[in-house]
Amino acid sequence: MENIECLPPYPMWEKAVEAIIGQFETESYDMVVEHEDLKKLMGIKQAKTIDDAKKEQLDYMSGIERTKEELLTEYNLYLHPVVGKGYQVLHPNEQVRKGAEYHFRKSQKALSRSMNTLANVDADLLDSEGKELQFSKLHRIAFIKAAFRKRKLPAPEKKKEISS
Repeated sequence: MENIECLPPYPMWEKAVEAIIGQFETESYDMVVEHEDLKKLMGIKQAKTIDDAKKEQLDYMSGIERTKEELLTEYNLYLHPVVGKGYQVLHPNEQVRKGAEYHFRKSQKALSRSMNTLANVDADLLDSEGKELQFSKLHRIAFIKAAFRKRKLPAPEKKKEISS
């Protein structure tokens, strides 16, 4: 019982959300919140050992995901990652462009990993049910990947009216 840590009265990511909203009110869109500031707001201390570093990274990633979700759903603010710096609050126009593209790329990578996992199976050990399931899943993923690759269809030409 001696090793139990007292938890704060509410999740520390809520403090980060409050601070970002406060900063947003003065700085508006395109502001950047740095990783170090977010870690301080979430109460994540600098790690001294490898095990502590792993825990710190896990705590930070789970806290940041919850912070991003809260800001997006409750305040319509999208935090976009800025490599090596932190997160930027995107203007709604940029949110549509960059945010969607970012998650679109992540989805494509996830589909490729799924396809790789399904394709690289020891087929000799699969029973008939396993082979059917593999075939079904491979075709489903192939269909989705093809839909991602599909180009925009050109807009239909409007019929020209004949003027008399």
